[in-house]
Amino acid sequence: MKRIVYGSETFVVDDRVGEDLMEHALAIAESHDPELVSVDVIQSDGSTRQASMLIGPSTPVASVDAPDLERRARPVAAMARVRSIDPAVVYDDTSTYFDLGFDA
Repeated sequence: MKRIVYGSETFVVDDRVGEDLMEHALAIAESHDPELVSVDVIQSDGSTRQASMLIGPSTPVASVDAPDLERRARPVAAMARVRSIDPAVVYDDTSTYFDLGFDA
């Protein structure tokens, strides 16, 4: 099991999902193309739910081994790539932040 830290949230995922997520975050950082990804998160009762994350070139994502957690859930699917996000539309050249256009 892997404990994933994304922003102020912490959640638990299957080992394979955690490894895939970290490899994908690295590829996104190298390509500078943000993406929306979705992963199955394991709840404390063993059930799963979907978590979607916007991962960009400088998005901090951490993965920590969580061997103390028992596997109570069935194996979950690997990370799903929801969609690529066009950096020309998202990035604002006047700042270090990016604009998703929600204000428009």
